[in-house]
Amino acid sequence: MANDIIKENVIIEKAIEEYYKEETKEKMIAVLESIRSLMNEDGQFILPVVVHGEGTEQFEIRSVNSNDGKQWCVAFTSEEEYKKGIGSDTISHFIDSALKFALESGVDGIVINPWGQSFLLSKELIEMIYKANEELMVSDDKVTKENLADGTALKQAIEVCQRNRTELNLMKLSVILRDSVLYIPCEDSTGTNPDILKNGAYYFLPVFTSEKETGEYGKRFSNVQISFSNAVKLAKNSKKKLSGMVINAFTDSFIVPKEMFDVIANMND
Repeated sequence: MANDIIKENVIIEKAIEEYYKEETKEKMIAVLESIRSLMNEDGQFILPVVVHGEGTEQFEIRSVNSNDGKQWCVAFTSEEEYKKGIGSDTISHFIDSALKFALESGVDGIVINPWGQSFLLSKELIEMIYKANEELMVSDDKVTKENLADGTALKQAIEVCQRNRTELNLMKLSVILRDSVLYIPCEDSTGTNPDILKNGAYYFLPVFTSEKETGEYGKRFSNVQISFSNAVKLAKNSKKKLSGMVINAFTDSFIVPKEMFDVIANMND
């Protein structure tokens, strides 16, 4: 039961410990953020359950009542926390599923580690976790031809990934990048002789989400509109050995390694 995924829950335990040292709004948010972060990484809780029937997968998460009469589903961050109380059948279950169950059932929330340094995760706090998660997820349902052309869809996706670099966000960003109109600083208007940026021993093809993003640097060149697939061709034909492509090099920059060029160019929706 004490697998590598469960061991990551030490992040939640430390956040709860810090919260009780100083019960501030900031410390509370840190606890919620630790849960949100592990939820997105397919983190799991240990849940005490009542199994209905031998050999069946149907189960009911055990709950406890607080002194004010409220009912809370029980979840543990580790086997050590579980062993502090009364024995029970347990399962290791995704944090996301546990939170959704609490929201959809008649309980008041989840109590984490009830026999140790416990934390009451009310439905209101669970909803705050999901709201924060929505704000930190790349939105692909608001992508239009217009914001792909003017660079705002890609720029917003990069901003989100800078704050929440999950595999799902990176995948959505890749699709947006594939379909975006980019600007590339070139020596002339033909778009065949792009400038190359050097960072230490590494070379990168600079591309931008808009002409405005090129700033003072872009004023020295012809900023040519180009598709991602054509940008890849320029990178591959460069006389210098490029390590990748850098988007918006002088603001919220984002590096696309050369190994991802063909993967992104050939992605399906």
